Amino acid sequence: MGGVVLSLPVEPVEEILDDVAITTIPSTPPHIVGVAHVRGRIVTLFKLGTILGLDSASQPRPNDRHSLGAGRSIIIFHTGMRAGFTVDSVMGIDAVAAEAIVDVQSARGTLAKFLRGEWDRDGRTACLLDIDKLLTAARTR
Repeated sequence: MGGVVLSLPVEPVEEILDDVAITTIPSTPPHIVGVAHVRGRIVTLFKLGTILGLDSASQPRPNDRHSLGAGRSIIIFHTGMRAGFTVDSVMGIDAVAAEAIVDVQSARGTLAKFLRGEWDRDGRTACLLDIDKLLTAARTR
């Protein structure tokens, strides 16, 4: 996303969806994409890049009330909250040893406050997101 490899802890991830049908909600903040019906539940979808400051919050949302989301949506359930985050792509699911995750080594701008650490993924630095901070930002932004 924005040229940065991001990762989430796998525990809160319920599923990864392709092009889910999204209903937009008028007058919502730009980081809220809309809502989707996922396995009998209504889930709010947030734009991960906008929350993290990696893309423009002014990017247009679909004009129609019902549209297919671009890319993929990651549905999570954590501390009693179910939410979805739209992302450009999902590279895979990797097992990473806890000792392989190190403190953030380089300046990451606005992204730094959302990180738990970073790890090497095939020669590229992958940033591990802090799910609590991400959900707090999604709710309060």
